[in-house]
Amino acid sequence: MKRVLNMVAVTCIGLVLTLTVLVPALRAQDWQPISKEDLALNDNPASPGAHAMILYRESNVDTNEATISEYVRIKIFTEEGKKWANVGIPFAKGHNDIHDVRARTIRPDGSIVNFDGKVYEKEVYKGNELKVLEKSFSLPEVQPGCIIEYKYHEQHNRDYLVEPVWVLQKDLFTRFAKFTFHPYRRDIDYQLYWRYNTPAKTEPKRQSDGSYVMEVHDLPGIDEEQYMFPRKVLEARLEFFYREPGDPQNEPVDHYWKRIGKKWNDDFEHFINRRNALEAEVGQIISANDSAETKLHKIYTRAQKVRDTDYDTEKTQKEQKAENLKQNDNVEDVLKRSYGTSRQINFLFIGLARAAGFDATAVYVAPRNSALFTPEMEDPSQLDDDLVWAKLGNAEVYLDPAAQYYPYGLLPWYETGVKGLRLNKQGGELITTTAPNYNDARRERHAELSLDADGNLSGKLRKKT
Repeated sequence: MKRVLNMVAVTCIGLVLTLTVLVPALRAQDWQPISKEDLALNDNPASPGAHAMILYRESNVDTNEATISEYVRIKIFTEEGKKWANVGIPFAKGHNDIHDVRARTIRPDGSIVNFDGKVYEKEVYKGNELKVLEKSFSLPEVQPGCIIEYKYHEQHNRDYLVEPVWVLQKDLFTRFAKFTFHPYRRDIDYQLYWRYNTPAKTEPKRQSDGSYVMEVHDLPGIDEEQYMFPRKVLEARLEFFYREPGDPQNEPVDHYWKRIGKKWNDDFEHFINRRNALEAEVGQIISANDSAETKLHKIYTRAQKVRDTDYDTEKTQKEQKAENLKQNDNVEDVLKRSYGTSRQINFLFIGLARAAGFDATAVYVAPRNSALFTPEMEDPSQLDDDLVWAKLGNAEVYLDPAAQYYPYGLLPWYETGVKGLRLNKQGGELITTTAPNYNDARRERHAELSLDADGNLSGKLRKKT
């Protein structure tokens, strides 16, 4: 049985909502009844002045069928709230697909307008190994006072275990939501766990049929604010996941990260294990009389000369075939081909630094523009960014050669002052990168200028620091 960590079965409201194929339990039922009180509702009593609110939401995941079903009902209060009638359903091509989209609008008088329009499909993201599409549609005749609701179903690849990630909290207030998960019924060696950030630490409850159910009531939405924490940190969420056969049960947090770090370190060491090629390259980069910092600086400059394919613009299949980029299996391939991913460029820097006599290794961090690393969650996906650590005399330096346009010694702001895992042969240790220095954000320019009678300014730049 193949497996994908964090196979996304995320359910979100609005433009970020993932759904799927109805399981038998939901095939038997149609739309939920609508009360007169909900039809007459003209504001959210728990959050007065709201533009809209989620009255009802249901998510049902069946690992055995590799399906997820979603049902959402929203009350529209204002003209601005009408935007929720435009629904986008993202899905990962090759991993899952969307089927059986159904939707309708309920007017304040109870009359119904069924959606019979077209569901459009467009590409919203394309990476090296991931292509995300979106199916979108607009519900008809939506005005303040209307209720809109929709169902859709998502079929996953049956060769993979579905690991649902329920985002409970989005922009809108949720009055009631019910989440159901049916784990794999057949005997498998994978161990089922979950981690959560939920109101009052609400947990799913195991049912007599082996499923897990969790209900949520009166959950506030998240208001967008400038300089707010990343949404993923603020959102109430529940994630089910399977661990590999043989993984220890009830493992202490520090033991867990050493075990994960050991796997990552083995892969890293294997990739940079080309000492002859690295030493030959270092011989062309540095001089014997260079200071230690000059050597490290020159190695940094050399690494930045490698083309970072993660920054490449999107290419057509014809262009990709014509360019015929090959996969790099080690740092020697990166040197010969002069291209690689961001991670491979950082690994190349570490290999060259070691060949020059420096103590250096890889560091995996949670970038603070998108996540915060919470070791107790035991979630490796939080550490989705990497940089390098090196010992320079008695000092420790953190660098990111793969960060384009960042000079030696300057980290991208989202990698500063963040927690991460620094790899070593024993697995690694938890660290915090250096905090940003406000002086790094300042640039001074010194010039001698003169203003002529016509108001033209001219002069010479004398010095810059």
